[in-house]
Amino acid sequence: MATPNRTPRRTVRRPTSSNGPPVIVMILGLLGGIALLYYLFSSGANNKDADAMMAAAQRAFDDGASAAQVEIRLRDAEADPDMTAEQRVLANKIREGLKVRDAEAIKNQSNMIGSKYLERKLRNYADEHLAGKPQTSRIRIFIKRTDYFLKRWPDHPEVDWVKRERDRFKGAVDLNAPLTFEDVAWEVEILTRAKPRDYKEALDAIDEFIATANDDDKKRAKILRSEVIVDRAEMHEENMVQAKRMFEYENDETKSISRLVWGVIGTGDETMSNEAASYLLKMPNCDAFLRGYRTTQPLVFERLAEHPMLRERIANL
Repeated sequence: MATPNRTPRRTVRRPTSSNGPPVIVMILGLLGGIALLYYLFSSGANNKDADAMMAAAQRAFDDGASAAQVEIRLRDAEADPDMTAEQRVLANKIREGLKVRDAEAIKNQSNMIGSKYLERKLRNYADEHLAGKPQTSRIRIFIKRTDYFLKRWPDHPEVDWVKRERDRFKGAVDLNAPLTFEDVAWEVEILTRAKPRDYKEALDAIDEFIATANDDDKKRAKILRSEVIVDRAEMHEENMVQAKRMFEYENDETKSISRLVWGVIGTGDETMSNEAASYLLKMPNCDAFLRGYRTTQPLVFERLAEHPMLRERIANL
């Protein structure tokens, strides 16, 4: 028997089912996770509550961190509106501690400069010029320098040595007696053979002496002054040539600036001083060097700050 023709059964494909969550749920979950991470990150990054920041400030202070680093943490603590009165008192105590520490650091730095002065201007001078029976002119300079030291560095650890040495020599000279020409001539010699030479102080000493000297000493002092003037002009010209050569041809800005600084403070002549100051201000790293002088050579820095062409520049450092 023939098999009748039948319409083939059509297989209907159904979408494959999945055991996981719907896609929309996955997207929402992902967005939620991102939001959570952002919240955690944001809250962690801004977790600068007063307790944590005050503890960080105290640790920084105890560890000797800079005043700026400690201050950042204190300000972060003060930004918390929930900061307590006790915490504000503690913040003020830490700031007072910073002031005391900084003042001590400044004093120590100043005393280091005093130590250099003591070694060069007092001990070395005494060894070289005060052995045996020194001339009164030599003693006068030493006494003058000890007086300056005691006024400038009254808390220096070597102040007792300076006082003893002053007392040891002061009886050998009448400090109230008028200066003699020999006294002035010796001071000028010391100043103008120093490194660097200080013509300004030398000429000031001569002029002060001339104002009260008798006629004979006045003539001798004027001759000495003329000799110093000639020597100064020669030294200034040579100094400027060397300063320019060192910078423009040898690329040595440090040595060039050192010579220019002397030109500013050491000549005692307005034209010469202005020439040196003008060239100094053109130096690429002038500000950095001036800041360095403020820290390492405050005696020089004080004289630089008095110059009209440098005064404003230094005030803005």
